[in-house]
Amino acid sequence: MSYKNLKKGFTLLELLIVIAIIAILTATLYLNFRSGREQLALQRAVGKLGQDLRRVQSMAGLAYDDCKVGGDFPSGYKYAFGIFLNTSETGQYLLFADCNGNEQYNVGADEIMETIQFEKGAILKEFDPSDDTYDIVFVPPDPVVYINKTETTVTIILRSEKDASKTKTVMVNEAGLIDVD
Repeated sequence: MSYKNLKKGFTLLELLIVIAIIAILTATLYLNFRSGREQLALQRAVGKLGQDLRRVQSMAGLAYDDCKVGGDFPSGYKYAFGIFLNTSETGQYLLFADCNGNEQYNVGADEIMETIQFEKGAILKEFDPSDDTYDIVFVPPDPVVYINKTETTVTIILRSEKDASKTKTVMVNEAGLIDVD
């Protein structure tokens, strides 16, 4: 046998084909990973909003006498608690104590308990029925639910920051049902 017959290996063309296949698979996996990560961020943001609504709902049954602003209520008064959402502040919402007892959020009259940021990649899109702001207030002892004082239900629509076609919803009704999609 000669030396030429024992030489084994890959040709340049075979190596280029293998590299191209690996590049295509890597690109496909990366795009799916990024899309899945955006969908996960949206799902977590909706879950967090639903969880915060339930937390505020349960807080309405607790005694809270730490309002530094607001009205002069009798001893033993249980404050209402709520969530304030605003379409001009698409990246956050407020948890507040209704210190003046009017079943809505009022700057300076109600105490902000916490400002919650949506997870990166998810933003507030809109409400149904349409409005710029929504107050969802739970008034003790039952708690009674006030949605912008007059609405019976609201659907809060969140969307992906990068892909407007990806949306998730949270629906709240006057009976206190919180439905997370």
